[in-house]
Amino acid sequence: MSVLDASLSGEWVFDPSHSRVGFSARHAMVTKVRGAFNEVDGRMYVDPDGPQNSTVEVRLAVASVDTRNSQRDDHLRSADFFDVETYPEIVFRSTSVDEVEDDTYMVVGDLSIRDVTKQVAIPITLVGVERDPMGNLRAGFEGTRRVDRRDFGLQWNVPLDTGGVLVSEKITLEFDISAVRTEDAAADGAVAAEGAERVEGAIAPEGAERVEGAEHAGSVAEGAAEPTGPEYAYAQDGDASDAATPAAGVQAIAQSEEIQATEGSPQAPVAPEYDRTRPQPVPAQPPSPWEPPPGHQY
Repeated sequence: MSVLDASLSGEWVFDPSHSRVGFSARHAMVTKVRGAFNEVDGRMYVDPDGPQNSTVEVRLAVASVDTRNSQRDDHLRSADFFDVETYPEIVFRSTSVDEVEDDTYMVVGDLSIRDVTKQVAIPITLVGVERDPMGNLRAGFEGTRRVDRRDFGLQWNVPLDTGGVLVSEKITLEFDISAVRTEDAAADGAVAAEGAERVEGAIAPEGAERVEGAEHAGSVAEGAAEPTGPEYAYAQDGDASDAATPAAGVQAIAQSEEIQATEGSPQAPVAPEYDRTRPQPVPAQPPSPWEPPPGHQY
């Protein structure tokens, strides 16, 4: 076996949002119908020093098959084809991974569809390895492989008058995979957690300062809210021991009300009554900026 690319070392998981495992088949011998499995779960481990230790495992949820036609999809899920109720998954497990050319690998393994397991060899090309904006190391792979569906118990068909069949027996499997190295994803998560802890630690002292400030403001407000009426005033010519008692305060209030009743309180000015029989003077108006000056003619 050839030595694998050292940049691929480690464990990788498929990104289902950016990966596709699909297929294509001839319909009525004249056109292609394509479909895919929307739920894909895949993992691989790459050991560049020991390629025999490298592994790939892929699981497809058969019920997620999608050919853009609900009636055809239901037929594929039925016992005529995949029999989803009995066999909900399609599984591939590698037995060997070998780099046959630069960035080209031959992945050999067991493919299980329905109750049939057969060994298949899938050529896979490494498209590239890049870091995404989140700091994750991503690797892209793509490849195709033709298989005979009848080898896996998918026998259903309808003959055509010309001698052909409605659905081709040869199916092309299509792989477009985006894989993320798990240690980079874990490190990215650790950085996010550390950042959250830092933010939380920065908010906590600030919150404590706000609470302390609120307590201080509350104490000041409490002191300002103490009553300062005459019933609690000190005597003008006395000290703290001569402070007025509540009874004396009530008496002071009564005296104040008596004085106001005797002297009277100022009244608001009353407007003169309007006399309709007399002409009312018209207040002078300032000259309008839109009127011509005196003696000017247009």
